Amino acid sequence: MIRAPVKLKNIFTRRTQGKPEPSIETFSEPSFLFVYGTLMRGLRNNPFLESTAGVQFVRTGEIAGTLYNVSNFPGVKRNDGHAEKVQGEIYQIDMPDTIFETLDIVEGYNKAVPERSLFIRECVSCPGHGTNGEVLVWVYLYNHPVDKLEKITSGNYRHYISPPSS
Repeated sequence: MIRAPVKLKNIFTRRTQGKPEPSIETFSEPSFLFVYGTLMRGLRNNPFLESTAGVQFVRTGEIAGTLYNVSNFPGVKRNDGHAEKVQGEIYQIDMPDTIFETLDIVEGYNKAVPERSLFIRECVSCPGHGTNGEVLVWVYLYNHPVDKLEKITSGNYRHYISPPSS
């Protein structure tokens, strides 16, 4: 299994001269997951995360990317260097081997043949807010063409499916 280095406990970092510097030692576990669609709190697939031992909500966040409506679920494509952001939630995963094995199936990710997968799992940076610094998170990115899909310009799937009242 490929693991991204993360910092133990909450892996938040502080910035020094424009570069993230770990505030504590780096370990391979726990891992963090960024969700932007039906796994978010209050949405239809969130009970999977909420009822799983070793999974805990940390905070909201955003990643660089473009959000699309795939069908009855969203998909994100990376857009490094562009201003578009996707809003979502960060979860701490204390048993990544077990939980990601299940999530990979749910998300249609096959490590053996990633080019055929519906989604691929990659590690990306999620900027911090206030006293929370940058965090490395796993995210499932849509792995198919998006030219015929509707772009969710707000970057917020929750607002897309249930627009806030004026």
